[in-house]
Amino acid sequence: MRIVFLNPPGSKLYLRTYFCSQTSKAAYYPPPIDFIMLSAHLRQNNELYLVDAIKDHLKVKQCINKLKEINPEVIIFLSGIVSWQEDRQFLYQLKKEIKTITIGIGDIFLEQPEKILKENDTIDALLMDFCNRDIYYYLKGDFDRISNMSYRKGSEIIVRDFKDPSNPIFEIPIPRHDLFVKKGYIYPFVRKRHYTVVLTDFGCPYKCSFCVIGTLGYKYRPLKNILDELDYLKQYGIEEILFMDQSFGVLRQRNFNLYKEMIERKYNFGWVCYSRVDLVDYPTLKLMKEAGCHTIMFGVETASNELLQKYN
Repeated sequence: MRIVFLNPPGSKLYLRTYFCSQTSKAAYYPPPIDFIMLSAHLRQNNELYLVDAIKDHLKVKQCINKLKEINPEVIIFLSGIVSWQEDRQFLYQLKKEIKTITIGIGDIFLEQPEKILKENDTIDALLMDFCNRDIYYYLKGDFDRISNMSYRKGSEIIVRDFKDPSNPIFEIPIPRHDLFVKKGYIYPFVRKRHYTVVLTDFGCPYKCSFCVIGTLGYKYRPLKNILDELDYLKQYGIEEILFMDQSFGVLRQRNFNLYKEMIERKYNFGWVCYSRVDLVDYPTLKLMKEAGCHTIMFGVETASNELLQKYN
């Protein structure tokens, strides 16, 4: 199938990735991790395209014309609370001009997906997890195997919301990083242009009440699956990695083993991650630096113990 990953046009520099939409406050824009992960499950027997109207500054008409040239059978698009009103209008115009299956992913769809589908016939399905194989099963028509997705089936709207806490491990094939690297995405803490984004876990085990990520459940990739991807990235010539885990280092032993393998395999990646101050200590930081880490972004929300407790 011809499948397009679409970041729709907008009047602002919208960041819609990983179920957390916002507006960029500078001219930076990392590759959408949602699409990178989905490309892993869709790379076989499909033609994959990336149309990022935000990154390429495409207006509505320019974006639709570009999509017409590709003539996709499926469009997987990003949306978010900050851009939803614009996205709705764009989808309405898109569906008038292109006959295609449209599948959305974004924070706006996490609550009341059935209501969203009922009120917007321009959308055929909604994804609530970009790491599992739901998109693969949906496009094959193997609906019984879908676990966390909402979709139309005839006149009926099906909502599947199943997270299995007893099976927190997942694996993915190697994503199509080449689609994204050549776009020239920019991120302020990445020191070299030839970089990509990698995810070693999904969601977050912490339940901070102000953050949506803790509601997604938590699961992680085994070490070998991560190393297979890093081996490929080394061969591909990647110099820098942004690890997009929301709390990098939760699995201390797995991550210790990861750092040691990165050192022994001489990847020589420079890399950046997000973490928490209670997930690191001196031996951890020392090993991370030796493995190539040069920047850690810590979430420091408040100095008030009362507020920390209030928001979990």
